[in-house]
Amino acid sequence: MDSSIHAADRPAEPLAFDRGVGPLVGFLLSTTLLATLVPLFVYPNLGPWPSLVAMAAAFAAIGGIAWLALRLDGRRAADVGLSRDDVLPGVLPVAAIYLLINAVAAIAVVLASGSVRLTLPGAVSPSWWVAMAVVQLTFVGITEEFAFRGYVQNKLVAVLGGGTDRVRKVVAILLGVGLFALWHIPQRVFGQGLTEPSEILGTLVVVVVLGLFLGLLYEYTRNVVLVGVLHGTFNWSFVFVAGAPGDLPFLVAIPVFAVLVWYYRRWASEAHAASFRPQVQPQTPRRS
Repeated sequence: MDSSIHAADRPAEPLAFDRGVGPLVGFLLSTTLLATLVPLFVYPNLGPWPSLVAMAAAFAAIGGIAWLALRLDGRRAADVGLSRDDVLPGVLPVAAIYLLINAVAAIAVVLASGSVRLTLPGAVSPSWWVAMAVVQLTFVGITEEFAFRGYVQNKLVAVLGGGTDRVRKVVAILLGVGLFALWHIPQRVFGQGLTEPSEILGTLVVVVVLGLFLGLLYEYTRNVVLVGVLHGTFNWSFVFVAGAPGDLPFLVAIPVFAVLVWYYRRWASEAHAASFRPQVQPQTPRRS
């Protein structure tokens, strides 16, 4: 063997999950219970700021349960795209896109009215906007993506044998999206007060579309931070131009974001090849 070949240049071993479906089932049951009890018994008894703290704590707990399930399966957070090396490459594309969206919105408003005014979205106080932005970007966005893309999606791909089979991988991603949508029902019913079946179905359709987009984006980039921060921007507006047109800035941003993601995939697959290794479930669980 040529000693000049570095370990990083050798083919990476598959991303193997040690155990069966036990950790996955445990994660789904425990976090579904948490997602039901907190909006049902905690939020109604708290004011706005304590509720925000409770939300952050609840999602931190969900992230901790996902991490525990991942560790029980013999994997680390870094194995699925959540490490310090993933932070900057994950944040920069999303930040660049929202800078572009705001710039295009400002130009459109100036052309239409001759002036532009910046304002916080939602007519909220600066302190509330910043606090909610932190909670949505980190505790909600990154936690949900770490849990449902980093762990659940990878685990399902491994269990269904989709590590090297594209059809099975697609089935696993769709199953993960379905679980992601069902998991949101308690939040929509108890947290947002939706009771009509049509309302619940409508919000689930949105969650399914969002989950499918994020699931495919994660599979393409293998970066939890990227999909997590983007997820957070869908929950909390980051457009600061008053009277911004609804569609034009986003239509301009979509192809730019696609190019950034393509470039990131090209760079990351070469620089961090281990992140793109196939997910497998050993026939016989390994013993530690």
